Amino acid sequence: MRLSLSFALAAVFLGGAGHGALALDCARASAPLEKAICADPAAQAADDGMGKAYAALAASLSPAHRGALIISQRRWIELRGNLCSGEKDQGDAACALKMTREREAFLSGRPESGPGAPPGFAALFVQHVGKDGEYDIGVDALKYVDPARKGEAAFNARIDKLLKDAPAIRDKDIPKDRTYTYFLDVAATYASDKFVSAKAFVYEYSGGAHGNSGTSAFAFDVASGRELKFDDMFAADARTRLVDGCFAQIEAQRREKGGDDDPSGPFGPDAIKKSVGEGVADLSQWSFYADRGAVNFDPYAVGSYAEGSYSCEFPLDVLKPLLKYDYVSP
Repeated sequence: MRLSLSFALAAVFLGGAGHGALALDCARASAPLEKAICADPAAQAADDGMGKAYAALAASLSPAHRGALIISQRRWIELRGNLCSGEKDQGDAACALKMTREREAFLSGRPESGPGAPPGFAALFVQHVGKDGEYDIGVDALKYVDPARKGEAAFNARIDKLLKDAPAIRDKDIPKDRTYTYFLDVAATYASDKFVSAKAFVYEYSGGAHGNSGTSAFAFDVASGRELKFDDMFAADARTRLVDGCFAQIEAQRREKGGDDDPSGPFGPDAIKKSVGEGVADLSQWSFYADRGAVNFDPYAVGSYAEGSYSCEFPLDVLKPLLKYDYVSP
């Protein structure tokens, strides 16, 4: 593993730790997002639940490992603030609610959806605050606590590979007056005794005009340990319907973002339809949830870098008739 574990790694399973309260103090709320959370009962309850999960985790860690958690949580709070700031500097409570629920599940060692599979997951943190000539590194991931089944072992092996592929903290190619960045976030989007789906988001800045981000996904049959492909998941006639549905969603999103619609350009309808077809057929771009499936497209895949990432989603009632591998059934 190229990351030095001396820079605070924590891998723990949460079960039976104490419940200290660590939540937003609404009496002192000042930032627009804080006020929006405090004005929304569901968002406030989610923030309180996350605070309890954070306190339980922190209480179970050694001081050094607790330091990694503190760094990770501070970075996550800053990210939530950036992503959930609405127009005219107004906080977006719905955005905060979604992100906070996902964070509470992660800190508690649970998947984002699905019944889970005891004994469950461990929360893993690798954090290093970079200085000049170094990488600033933040890794949050989940691993199975006791990988007794083949799919659980295969899932953990994939996490190990992602960690191994992370850059070294110091590299001769990093200018002495620059700090590069590497963030990796791996969430289990669905887990049961039968099936597990995960999504890995990577952001890296290693010089140049801007950083680059990418999302990859993987899904395993828990009993056999087999990594599933599109043809394993879907019926033979599903692809055309999924591509058409996804293309319609991407086109609508591009119109909202003001994307370039030049038919002869790199993101004309024909080029986008081709990219959508390739993405839909590649299960490493799919994330599965208890209520939907989503296809993720990185910047440049179906639009310019400025347009950012895209995704199309299929509710479970639309998705389920197209499935050959019914992951939500026992």
